[in-house]
Amino acid sequence: MKIRLVWRLMFVCVVAAMLGEGVRAEEGEIDFANQVRPILLKYCSECHGAKEQKSEFRVDLGSRLLEGGNSGAAIEPGKPEESLLLKSLMGAEDVVEMPPKDPKPSPEEIALIREWIAKGAKVPPDETLPAMEGKEKSKHWSFQPIIRPN
Repeated sequence: MKIRLVWRLMFVCVVAAMLGEGVRAEEGEIDFANQVRPILLKYCSECHGAKEQKSEFRVDLGSRLLEGGNSGAAIEPGKPEESLLLKSLMGAEDVVEMPPKDPKPSPEEIALIREWIAKGAKVPPDETLPAMEGKEKSKHWSFQPIIRPN
């Protein structure tokens, strides 16, 4: 009796998991956190990460990536050919090629970023809150030493 119940539960779980994967694959969504961010961190975070933000541009947080930097918006959601980020990665003539040093992103990685931008460049909701790190964090009042008032 218990064995049948266990087998039925396992069957239901397997079917539910398979249906969930099918729905996810049909949507064709590109996951920023697991697919796009690792590429950007690999090639761009040395100059545009949490510790250093050349041109006030940061790629490690989705919200900051969408904001852009000193050159303006880096991404035009739904318009990959107009996006400064994609132009830089592809080495277009009217922008500075990025990253400036090797290794460069592969054509497959660039195609994934192009597709992500074309599908709206969505970032998870928790990515829209900028994190306080480094110097910003150390200036926050809660990180200051306690001083007795006179």
